[in-house]
Amino acid sequence: MDSNLRLRLEANIRKYQIQKIFTKRLFLPLIAVFLVEEGRVSLEEIALIASITAAVQLVLELPSGYFSDRFGHKQSLVLGTLLAAFSTLAYVISPGFWGGLIASVGFFSGMAFISGAMQAFMHETLLALGRDDEYEKILGKAQGRALYWNVVLILLVTLTYSIHPFVPFLVGFAGLFVSFIMMVRLTVPPVRIPVREVSWGIGEKLRMFTKSISWLRLFAVFLLFAVTTAGFNYATMYREIVFRGFGLPAEQFGIYLAIGSLLAAFVAGKIHFLKSLRPGTFYILDVVYLVGVLALVGVTRDPVWSVFVFALFPAYGRSRQIIYDAQILREFQDSNRKSTILSVMRFLKSLNGIWIPILFSFSISVQGLLLGHVVFGALLGAIGVVLLMLFYLSSRFEKQIPASVQ
Repeated sequence: MDSNLRLRLEANIRKYQIQKIFTKRLFLPLIAVFLVEEGRVSLEEIALIASITAAVQLVLELPSGYFSDRFGHKQSLVLGTLLAAFSTLAYVISPGFWGGLIASVGFFSGMAFISGAMQAFMHETLLALGRDDEYEKILGKAQGRALYWNVVLILLVTLTYSIHPFVPFLVGFAGLFVSFIMMVRLTVPPVRIPVREVSWGIGEKLRMFTKSISWLRLFAVFLLFAVTTAGFNYATMYREIVFRGFGLPAEQFGIYLAIGSLLAAFVAGKIHFLKSLRPGTFYILDVVYLVGVLALVGVTRDPVWSVFVFALFPAYGRSRQIIYDAQILREFQDSNRKSTILSVMRFLKSLNGIWIPILFSFSISVQGLLLGHVVFGALLGAIGVVLLMLFYLSSRFEKQIPASVQ
C-alpha cells in the first residue's frame, strides 16, 4: 500500500469520529414540544408518527443492508446521511403532522442505510490498515467522544428555542449536513472480494455462513443480541415515573439523563477491554448485567440511588453493540455481505422491540412499578439462559458440519 492511500485511509477514522458527533438529532428534546405548540399536533398523532416510523425502519433494515453490500458501503453512507440531513427541514417547511412524519421517517430511513454499513466500512478500513484488532478501541473511543459532545451540543441547541422555534432544527440540519460531507470525503478501502461477485443463491449462502459458524450458533447469538438489546432499550421506559414516585422534580430530569450520557461516554472509551473475553463469557456477563441492574431498580428505595441505578443502563447499553459487531465482523471478515449480516441482527432487534415492552408492561401491571422491574429482569434472564444454552450446544457440535457444505 502506498503512503498516500494509507494516509487517506487513516483520515477515514477522523471523519468517522466527526460523523459520530453530528449524526445525532441535536434538537431531540424539543421535537414533541415543537409539534404540539407550533404544529398543533395531538399526542395521538405523535404516537402515530412513532409507530409509522418504526414500521418503515423495520421494513428498510434488510434492503438497506443489501444495498450497502451490492452498491458499496460508502454509497449507502452518503445516501443515509443525505436523507437524515434534509429530512430535518420538513419541521421548518411544514411544522405539522405531515412535516413531523416526513422528518421522522426520513431521518430513520437514513439511519437504516447508515446502520451496518458504517461498521462494515470501518472494519474494511481497519483491515486494509492492518489495524482490525483495534476495532473495539477505535469505535469505542469515537462513541465516547461523541457522547460527551452530544451532551454539550444538545444543551446548547435547546437554548436556541427561545430565539425562534425553527432555530434548533436549522442548527440540527447544519450538524447532519456536516456528517454528510464527512461521508462524501471517505476513501474506499481496497475490497477483498469484488462487489460484482455477490451471489444470493441459497446454496452459496449456506456455504458462506457454515464456513466459519454454524447456522444454529449464529441464530443463538443474533437472538441473544436482539432480546438483550430490546431489554436495555426499554428498561428505562418507566424511569421518569419511578423518579416522580420518589418525589423528584420533573425540572431536574434532564440533569439525571445527562448523568447517564456522561457515564456512557466514559464506558465507551473503555469498552475495548471486553474484547479480551471469550464470546461465551461476554454473552453471559451481558445477560447478568441487564438482569442485575433491573433487580437493583426493584429493590431501590432511595431517590439518589435510583438515579444512579437507572444511569447504569445507558452507561453500558450504548456501547455493548460494538463488541457484538466486532465478533460477527471477525467471523466474516472475508465476506462481502457484512452489512447484510449486521442488518439481519438489527432486524431481529427491531422485531423484539415489538413484544419486549408489552412483556415489561405486563410485569409492571401484575407486580407493581418497582417489583415489576425485577420480574421483567427474571423473564429476560430465563430467555437469556435458553439462548446461551443453545449457543454452547451449537458451538460443541459446530465441528461436525459436513465438509461438503463448508
